[in-house]
Amino acid sequence: MIDKVHINSLPNSDFSKFMNEVLDIAAKNDPATLKVQKQEEKLRAIMGQADEMFQAREGFKMGEKLAMLDMRRDRAITGIITYVNALTYHFDESTVRHAEKLHKHLEDYGGEAIARENYDSETASIRSILRDWETKPALKVAVTALKLEDWAKALETDNDAFDEQYQTRTGEAPAPSPDALRTKRLEAITAYYELCEHIAAYHVVKKGAEPFSKTVKELNSPIKRYNNMPSR
Repeated sequence: MIDKVHINSLPNSDFSKFMNEVLDIAAKNDPATLKVQKQEEKLRAIMGQADEMFQAREGFKMGEKLAMLDMRRDRAITGIITYVNALTYHFDESTVRHAEKLHKHLEDYGGEAIARENYDSETASIRSILRDWETKPALKVAVTALKLEDWAKALETDNDAFDEQYQTRTGEAPAPSPDALRTKRLEAITAYYELCEHIAAYHVVKKGAEPFSKTVKELNSPIKRYNNMPSR
């Protein structure tokens, strides 16, 4: 007999892995010989759709990471602007001159409004600012004098990380709703049980002949493994 699997409790990633293992076992033992071609094709088609939905859902989680990275670079550029503005009131005239030079430069790019620009514009503005700081001697001297090198490095790291994540997300389909995911999982579960019921029935009718006996044993192996997995 094919053992029962606690399939409803599996998270999407493990659900997908389990179902695809089942499909691999069926394919290896030849669906035609097992007399489950129709059932195998049905489950494979549904899992193809389900996997696309799972991947889109993971993309949604990536979107949450994108928002976090955007917040980090917003804080970095705002911190730099606030710090530079404060130093324009410094008691040391040399410090004031350097701060005023950087203040004007940052204002030319929008000042505090940089953090409110759209994604692409903010990425481009930050890169241009940092490039100017590296290539324009007066600005480079000011950055060094005000000890802004670590700030600049942190801003560059956060901006590059954001852009990399943003490029990955571009063009992805909207994440499916929880109800749509639940419905697709239920379709896959129904198709899975239809496949197993046919294999089990022929296993009985054929009195354990191959490849039915071998297939049942191979199916029970991942079932046992996934049933013993700790809850997540």
